Amino acid sequence: MTPQEIVLILMNHEKWACHQQGGKRANLSLEKLYGMALSGAKLARIKLTGADLTRSDLRGADLSDADLFSANFSECDLRKANLTGADIRGACLRGADLTGACLAGADMRDGTLMAQEKDDDGRNEIKLIALDGGNLEVRNADLRGAKLANGHLANSTFLQTDMTDANLHGADLSGAILTGSNLNGCNFSGANLAGASMENTSLMGADMGGAVLTDVNMSGSNLAGCNMEGVDLTTAKMEDAVFLRSQDSLPDSVQDLLNSHYSWIESGGAKGEQANLDEIDLAHVDLAGADLSAATLRGAILSGANLAGCLFLMADLGSAVLSSANLRGADLSGANLSQAKLKKANLCESKLGAADIMDAYGVSTGRKWPTNLTDADLSGADLTGADLEGCNTKGIKLKDARIEGTALAS
Repeated sequence: MTPQEIVLILMNHEKWACHQQGGKRANLSLEKLYGMALSGAKLARIKLTGADLTRSDLRGADLSDADLFSANFSECDLRKANLTGADIRGACLRGADLTGACLAGADMRDGTLMAQEKDDDGRNEIKLIALDGGNLEVRNADLRGAKLANGHLANSTFLQTDMTDANLHGADLSGAILTGSNLNGCNFSGANLAGASMENTSLMGADMGGAVLTDVNMSGSNLAGCNMEGVDLTTAKMEDAVFLRSQDSLPDSVQDLLNSHYSWIESGGAKGEQANLDEIDLAHVDLAGADLSAATLRGAILSGANLAGCLFLMADLGSAVLSSANLRGADLSGANLSQAKLKKANLCESKLGAADIMDAYGVSTGRKWPTNLTDADLSGADLTGADLEGCNTKGIKLKDARIEGTALAS
């Protein structure tokens, strides 16, 4: 295929992508596109199955939802490329530069391609093309929700990369470097992480059940809510890693306050007492799913705690320290979080909207009580999919916070 033909195909594809007359979806499957200059190209939903794009320039290109099954991107420049939702199964990314690229929701599992080629005698034959992502280098990229199950990623590098909720089940990550990456909610079950470098990563709520962690380095990592069932940590390096404390490890007086509050909630106030946990140290405690609605936790220290799925409806968390806490799916409707410190907290899918005001019989009055985030510090927090509708956000700090899919206060 000549360069002129390729240019015409891509021009028609751009028209098709923009719903313009005369446009046609490009199909460059199995084509030799070695060294192509495609920086900034609009290639959304293009078909490049098995295409050879070795050493091509795809900086800033839009490849969202593209069919890249078993394509060869060896030594490609993919910096800041948009690969959201792309099918990258079986693609070769060896030596590719993915700095700043977005691979959110991309499917990067193993794949094999059966391609028809000519043999030495000119007869058609079916050839199996097997490609892998070993030695992949990714820096400061977005791989949230990426599908990498059973992928061959040995000795790959994922530095300072957001891999929240990525599926790496059964993947070979032996010798991989994941230093400083966000691995919250990742599925590493059954993965091979032998010899991997995972220093200073955040693994809140990650699943590492049955993973091979021989000689892995997890020093300084946040393991709040991380499942490590069936894992052998004998040779793992865990210096300064943050683990959770069970509620049973707390002082008896604090356990009594919590249990009394649970009874108060369950009985509708007939038993137990509303908890006063002001300035109590609950750092790195596993309280996942606890109902602390209406509790007072003013100035409480909850940094690094696992509070996933907790109920804090109408609770007082003013000036509380919740830095690096796991609040995924928590309900904080109507809570007071004024001046609270929520730096690098995981608030994915949390509810921070206004709460219904109930009467003495638990029936809604039709009125709402807004969540108070006045002067709260959410710098670097992950608010993906969170609901802040109706919040008081005056003076809120959101520097470096992730707010994709967040319902912000109007």
